[in-house]
Amino acid sequence: MALRQHDKLDASALFYTLAEDLKTPLVRMAYKAELVGHDKNISDIRLNIRTTLELLDAYLLGAKNASQTNLVLEPVSPSALAADAAYGLKEYAKDFSCNLIVDVPNNSSFALTHRAIVLAALSAIGKVFIEAQSAIASTKKSVTIASYKTQNGYSLGIFCTEESLVINKKQLERARSQVGIASRPFVGLTNGASSQLFVAEQLLQGLQTSIRTARRGKLSGLVIDLIPTAQLTLV
Repeated sequence: MALRQHDKLDASALFYTLAEDLKTPLVRMAYKAELVGHDKNISDIRLNIRTTLELLDAYLLGAKNASQTNLVLEPVSPSALAADAAYGLKEYAKDFSCNLIVDVPNNSSFALTHRAIVLAALSAIGKVFIEAQSAIASTKKSVTIASYKTQNGYSLGIFCTEESLVINKKQLERARSQVGIASRPFVGLTNGASSQLFVAEQLLQGLQTSIRTARRGKLSGLVIDLIPTAQLTLV
């Protein structure tokens, strides 16, 4: 019997359930990979499984928070977030022979935000930038994770040379308009792993912010703006 109009499944709810279901076989594969051994191939399999699980968890976190009107925010140090993001990406960068550089100011400034959401977004963006390094022949592959003060607050971002990834405002806007339409919305990515950028965008919607393009010296990248609020002065 055909579904009536009001009985149709909501696509977002279906994808949420699908993402939850996909985690089960991946966890089983990760467990079996742990039992096999520690050679290079098995290590690569474990890394790929963990990366996929982290992406699914980030998507689920963003989908869950999208329905919440009041997220619980806390004062966090942008510099500490940059360092934590680098630590979380360390093994992933090693697999791509990529050096992680942390560029943070020597101060203890704080911004009011949701730590888990920002870290998940930085991790998703960072993996895209790290994977992009495989497109260059240079042995000096690196990605910079930076935090810095701006006129309106603070910014956290991921940067790299344009030799490995060319990204600008026009490309980002075009990619956003192609989500759900094109199989590879972000044509600037040689590996096509642009879904992680849009998972990061989804995560940040709950914080009323987004990712934007930026430059830092000779590097180009994507940043997240953290805006101080009046609440922070009361902490």
